Parts: sequence; C-alpha cells; structure tokens
Amino acid sequence: MLVSELIKSIRYKVGDSQSKKWTDSRVIDLINEGLDDMSRKAHIKKVSLALPIVPYQRELVIPDDSFRELLRIKINGKKIRLVPFDKIDMKDNWENDVGTDITLVMYDKQNAKHLTLYPLLSETSTDYSALNDATGLLIDVPDIDRDYLFGIITSVAIDNTVTPENVYDPTSSDEYGAYTSIKDTFIIANLVYSAQPNLVISVDDILDLDDSFRQTLIYYVSGMLLLDDNRTESVNKGTLFLQKYKLEMDENKVRTADSSQYAEEVTTTYRTGFEY
Repeated sequence: MLVSELIKSIRYKVGDSQSKKWTDSRVIDLINEGLDDMSRKAHIKKVSLALPIVPYQRELVIPDDSFRELLRIKINGKKIRLVPFDKIDMKDNWENDVGTDITLVMYDKQNAKHLTLYPLLSETSTDYSALNDATGLLIDVPDIDRDYLFGIITSVAIDNTVTPENVYDPTSSDEYGAYTSIKDTFIIANLVYSAQPNLVISVDDILDLDDSFRQTLIYYVSGMLLLDDNRTESVNKGTLFLQKYKLEMDENKVRTADSSQYAEEVTTTYRTGFEY
C-alpha cells in the first residue's frame, strides 16, 4: 500500500480531506511514530535469517539495525533454548566447554543483537574434506571477517583468466558456476525475529506493514493529529481513536505472539558462499 493512500484515509478520518489542517510532513512523522510504537508492543514484522557458524565461534551477531526481539532460533533444524546469562553462569568454567552441538544460546537485553553460543563447536563439527569436492569459484562473503586458518573461506585470489563463461548463469544447466556448493559443510543457524518496519520518507513510499494492521495505524495517527487541535471536540474524538488503537494493539499482541509455527514470514536474503 502506498503511503499516499494511507494518508488519504487518515485525512478523511480527521475531517481534513482538503489538506488544510495538517501537512503531509506532520502526518508522515506520526506514521513513523506509530510504526515504532506498534513494533514495540507486537510482532508486526517478522523476519527469518540464516547465518553460518564455524568451530570455536563464541558470538553470533544479527546484521540488521531494524532488529527488535529474537523469537526463535534453530541450529541444523533443532530448536535451541534461549536463556539469560545468569542461567549459564551457575555452571563453573562454562566458557571453556567444547562440543559437537550447540545446546544453549545466551542473550542480554542490553545488547540484543549479540547472541552467545554454548558450547563452543569443535573442529569435528565441520566437514572440511567436503571442500575438496566443491566446484566453481569461491566468492567473498559479506559481513563476515574471517580469513584465518580453520575459519570460513571469505575470499580467494584469482588471476585475470576469468572469462564471461566462468560467471554464474542461473538459466544454465551447467553444474559449474560462480557459487561453490558447500552448504552442508557448515553449521547453519536459522533465526526468526521481530523487526521495526522501514522508515517512511515520502508519500510515494510503499508502507512496510501488512494490510491487517492498517486500521490500527490509522487510529493511532488520527488520534494524535486530533490531539494537536485544542478544541474540546477534537480532543475528545482523538482520545476515542487512541482508545480504539489500544484495544486493537492488545488483540495484535495476542495474534502475533510467537509460536513454533508461522503462517507467513518475511525472508531476508543473506547470500553466502555456502548457500546459492
């Protein structure tokens, strides 16, 4: 839905169809304010993300500034418990424990995008020998800085003999391409988290919000606009709209509560050298 369409509905709600009382800029400010408030109170936008894990990697960082709250994490298809640090701190010397499977993920609400893995994965958790059978060019992996031995291969030096025939062509049936197939070689963490919808800049933007939340946002913006007006009638009407907003958000909070299954998720494409 275009932001201009939303603004048209809001102006009708507040009796400003001629755009004489409030500017588009003011309405857009309140739209962004409403999106922020809604995303804090309910999971109005869910994102799924796949990240690789290598041996002896302690921390997993979610590379998304719009991140709000982690809802679920699975590693190699197995759901992993999320616990606060005080739970693991009861175990002596836990920082040095090494194993073949991650069993716990610790979090800190003050640094929510940084997840601590337990235990550390040993070398045996990754099948490096599978790389010997890989075909195609290895490519740089964005946002991952590990060029040391026993880590993820993030870059490979090549000479000037690369020709257009070597470049990956998704329409070709040729098995040799730019992306090396090593997906099953590394441990993959699949995360689902709630996120802040994209900021609205202009009336021509597409609103980053499912249509099922449209009326809720209209109540918020309309109510806040009417509170700008000092007339008793406008204040009373604005207060009523905000009460309706609160009731709808209570329903949205229940409706979007995390569960083991999701009817629909927003997928973030995170291309690496292990997935193609």
